[in-house]
Amino acid sequence: MRLCYLSILAVTCLGLAAGGCKRAGGSDGTAPAGDSSDIDIVGKYTYVQKLPAGGTETGTVTVRKDGETYGVAWVRADKVSYSGVGIRRGDQLSVCYSYAGAGERGVAVFAIKPGPRLEGKWAVMGGDGVLYPDTWTAAPSP
Repeated sequence: MRLCYLSILAVTCLGLAAGGCKRAGGSDGTAPAGDSSDIDIVGKYTYVQKLPAGGTETGTVTVRKDGETYGVAWVRADKVSYSGVGIRRGDQLSVCYSYAGAGERGVAVFAIKPGPRLEGKWAVMGGDGVLYPDTWTAAPSP
């Protein structure tokens, strides 16, 4: 059963990253001129996201380039850690995440903005079917 859930999540994430969201540009998936596809998103961010029960969650996110993908690591303010893998397509980053301690898995899709700043929505697998806002802001350099 667990393998089935992971397979469904992987297919969902790949579908989102590979073209599940329509956008302007060439039919081959290329980004239109003047978009944010040249913004380097590798680094550390602070994040704020809305939660299903109301309220907000804050913490830090670290994004690293890993071949053609991005490794993503979250640390909530209460020190709980999540990990994920992302696929970038132009000015969009799609991320599948997992919190092994609670068996939670989900997906997030972000628009990449100058700063860099990532603005998106996230949903948890097996959740309430609602998309929740999530914003990452580049952390100041030490």
